[in-house]
Amino acid sequence: MSISFPKELANRKQWICWRLEPNTKDGRDSKIPYNPLTGRKASSTNPNDWSTLDDAIAAKEQYLYTGLGFVFAKSGGLVGIDIDHCRDKNTGELSDTAKDILERFPSYTEISPSGTGLHIFYKGEMPAKGNKNTKTGVEMYAHSRYFTMTGERLPGTPDYIAEDNGALAWIHENYIKSKKRRGKSKKDSKVVKLEPLTDEEILEKARTAENHKEFNLLWEGKWQEAGYPSHSEADLALCCMLAFWSGKNKEQMDRLFRNSGLFREKWDTYIMQVEQHMGRRHWIRPLKSQRTYTAAKASQLSLNMRAGITAPEAKVCIL
Repeated sequence: MSISFPKELANRKQWICWRLEPNTKDGRDSKIPYNPLTGRKASSTNPNDWSTLDDAIAAKEQYLYTGLGFVFAKSGGLVGIDIDHCRDKNTGELSDTAKDILERFPSYTEISPSGTGLHIFYKGEMPAKGNKNTKTGVEMYAHSRYFTMTGERLPGTPDYIAEDNGALAWIHENYIKSKKRRGKSKKDSKVVKLEPLTDEEILEKARTAENHKEFNLLWEGKWQEAGYPSHSEADLALCCMLAFWSGKNKEQMDRLFRNSGLFREKWDTYIMQVEQHMGRRHWIRPLKSQRTYTAAKASQLSLNMRAGITAPEAKVCIL
């Protein structure tokens, strides 16, 4: 397999494989990450699931994975910029956003597998909170995320990863950070409309929320380490977390749970019990206490978690 990457990427043990698999729930394909050595599904937060570039290339060829992936690690000193729908697949013409960034701060840049997006790499750290702006189509990640890799360098860009010389702060300020809006009246502020989150966005938020350690343990199937006395109680706990982030979307919760480490054959029977719990809309109960909250309080907690604002009391189960 003739493919090359900058040594700053190639020499790291942060590689996985991925396969494009059909999603029977919504008909869309999903990029599912896999451990090159075990063939099991990989986590972007568990270094034990990652391997060397050579291992990933060998696994891709032997098991016919769709492609390779590079995982960003905490304190890894690398930041990735993902720009969606910024390149004409036929002509190679770039959007104004992509041109603006690359003309100011050139660095190693790959063309995405679709041919319509770009992945730019910089040496540095995240300048501030916030990873994504749907209006600009620009995302920024330093950990708990992987990029699908092609090795197809964008013509005219360097073959090395540049040091951050103000690039990340500038990109974040201009293309990631949400612009402040003028204050709304009290009447207007009562109406809050949330856009549905994608599977990847839900995992991203859950993995960086205040209770991320518990979520990650449950997601990886380590329910004993998470402190649950039984597998079934751990199942319900993970379902409750997914319910918050998905807005109680049963199809999305089911799809996500099946990709978690807790999934087992009895799930198809157990989910019927979970759905009965989720159908009672008027009250919520904390997982490890007997306090109750009204529907209004539940709604506010759900909004807070969806917005990334998580307090200790926000770890609740919708029943």
